[in-house]
Amino acid sequence: MDRAEYKAVSLYRRTLGESFDCMPEVLKRFHDQPFAAAANGTLRVTRGKGVLRRIAAAVMRLPKPGEQVPVHLHVHIGGETEQWTRDFGSLRLVTKQWLDRGLLIGSAGLMRFRFRLTGDESGLRFEFVRCWFIGIPLPFILAPKVNASASKYEESWWVHVCVEAPILGMLTEYEGKMYITGGIGSRWEGETFGSPFELPNDRAYTETCAAIGTVMWNWRMLNITGETKYTDLMETTLYNGVLAGLSLDGMHYFYQNPLSDRGEHRMQKWFGCACCPPNISRLLASLPGCFYSTCDEGIIVHLYPSGKAVLPVPEGGTVTLTQRTNYPWEGEIDITIEENSSNSISLYIRIPSWTRSAGIAVNGVLVDAVAISGSYAQLPMPPAGSTVRLTLPMEVTKLESHPHVLMNWSLAALRRGPLIYCVEAADHPGIDV
Repeated sequence: MDRAEYKAVSLYRRTLGESFDCMPEVLKRFHDQPFAAAANGTLRVTRGKGVLRRIAAAVMRLPKPGEQVPVHLHVHIGGETEQWTRDFGSLRLVTKQWLDRGLLIGSAGLMRFRFRLTGDESGLRFEFVRCWFIGIPLPFILAPKVNASASKYEESWWVHVCVEAPILGMLTEYEGKMYITGGIGSRWEGETFGSPFELPNDRAYTETCAAIGTVMWNWRMLNITGETKYTDLMETTLYNGVLAGLSLDGMHYFYQNPLSDRGEHRMQKWFGCACCPPNISRLLASLPGCFYSTCDEGIIVHLYPSGKAVLPVPEGGTVTLTQRTNYPWEGEIDITIEENSSNSISLYIRIPSWTRSAGIAVNGVLVDAVAISGSYAQLPMPPAGSTVRLTLPMEVTKLESHPHVLMNWSLAALRRGPLIYCVEAADHPGIDV
């Protein structure tokens, strides 16, 4: 491999070698970007007690403690190095990473750390090896130690970082979580998030309004970054977190959405604090605005409802698209180009991360567009009268939560397409489910 080819391979792929391909797909996508990568989340941050611990954490610019600390991560990739910028609320931490003799080097201010990376199907782990301060190597027993891991968590990942110092002990530890349905907020008391891994099923609060807020947040993050992980989570939450709070007749609602129940939790026509019913109405009324986006290069298809859309194109004129589908029950989506006033734009079609072998055909002929799970497939906008068929195989998938979620030991969830299925005793008489 010559120098140019070496630089074209991502830093983490070079560091991990063959084990890079063993990691969960979501981690591979993030660490295999050619120019930049970004991620957002909410973390629970704790700090060690005592004045010296707080001073040491502040000097190292570690995040301040909090139950729901927003974090934005941006990775700038240039040549053989990566610059990681982490915004923990109002606090910014900038580090640089590069490869040295098979180990990952990370620098933060006057500190420099060396890590041994291991990757497998469970995720990615950073094992502390050595530390330098202003270029001077510190003895192992005197060096601050950083250990971190990232594991697959639904369509995103769970991150855990712990920073320790000799004598002082733990300086800072942070990690984050979310329910499989896209619901957030596990505690009834105060309608709060709770502790890490606190994800009860029968006592899950997961307010309908919170799920709606998640959809809105992911829609805005999609517009900022263009990353499909936000579309995937928005879709998961819409089907499993929002619509679960509305009856089929549209007249009854759930305020809370527990993940298991013995038949006592029932929908209501109204509530003393009636925030959820109007929020559902507002979201459903605005939802068509989330189906498509336009950009300088063309038109982007995010979600798959049956319907018709007239979309402006940058050079003037419009493109009219009609979707026909029985999604989410079936995985065939037909997109017909009814009108096309532009011959130089592209059509971008979302390939959800839950499918493994998507196919795209134009007028019945398979095209060689790259249809990778968790991405947008690009193809030239077909002429008017053409039909694009997207085929998304919907296999039933068993999902298991993080082993630290005690309520879910020996339990699994079933997913087919974007739907998370609920197995209820009412449908299985004589069986305790």
